Amino acid sequence: MKHATAWTVQQLEDGVLEFTSPLGIVLRSEPEPQGPRFTATDDTFWGTMTCTQPSLPNAPPLVDTPF
Repeated sequence: MKHATAWTVQQLEDGVLEFTSPLGIVLRSEPEPQGPRFTATDDTFWGTMTCTQPSLPNAPPLVDTPF
């Protein structure tokens, strides 16, 4: 097994590895993003809520309660 090499490696911010070959060629290895990805929203909550009277004969009356 070879342990000594002319390649060098540096760990940069955010887990990026930068390898430099013996000829001076630089290669970067960037990790895949982890965890949830959040995107900008326009503060709309899943569309508009509309309340109508239920069409079931035994349903209780509709009460206007804030959520």
